[in-house]
Amino acid sequence: MEPYNVIKAERADNGMITHTIVTKSEDKVLYYHDVRAGLSWPTEAAPGYYCILGEKYTETYRFEGMNRRGELRLLVEREFNGISLNDLFAQLTDDTAMLECRSIYTDTEEPFKGHVEAFWEFVYKKGVKVGSLTPAPYVGNFLLGISWIQDWAKEGLLSVPETSIAYSQLKTISKADLAESPEERFPAINALRFVVGAFHKYQPGLARFAPKRSRYAAPRRASLGRR
Repeated sequence: MEPYNVIKAERADNGMITHTIVTKSEDKVLYYHDVRAGLSWPTEAAPGYYCILGEKYTETYRFEGMNRRGELRLLVEREFNGISLNDLFAQLTDDTAMLECRSIYTDTEEPFKGHVEAFWEFVYKKGVKVGSLTPAPYVGNFLLGISWIQDWAKEGLLSVPETSIAYSQLKTISKADLAESPEERFPAINALRFVVGAFHKYQPGLARFAPKRSRYAAPRRASLGRR
């Protein structure tokens, strides 16, 4: 997956998030309704994995009384094969702080309550201010989560690069796999279902576009194509 190189991120009073990113030709400013993460905990049988998604700003977010959602873009994904949870937390909180991601959706129940306590101990000791663990919706229903992923993708509202770990797992999973501990066999899908489910259930508030005077032009839908 190509790096998403952010040199500046800001959250406006109305909730809109702007990312200034570095491209090969120029710096660009991208606009999001919200940025959220999904985390699949490491286990004895599976690596840890997290991904961060942004819902792209669209001027037709609400139109004629109907919701018109922005595309969810996979901004960052990381697989964790180590043992020290602190190493995972250090990278995770670096990414959430850099991208103005305030919510990390995950499984907060047993057998992961100890992991959750370790996370809060880490952020307390380090003074981390951005990126809080939040219970993922319908955490025990893997089938529902992957159904949401497919629904958003079919609507053209989910952009997952073909070079990503998440994409490779989505291409190989079958219905038969759902009966054999899919949370551990497909950790990328597990994290992705947490965050897509959160966007599905908890819609970001409506933010009005009010750009600052700068050399950057306001984005148009056609200019924010998939990477």
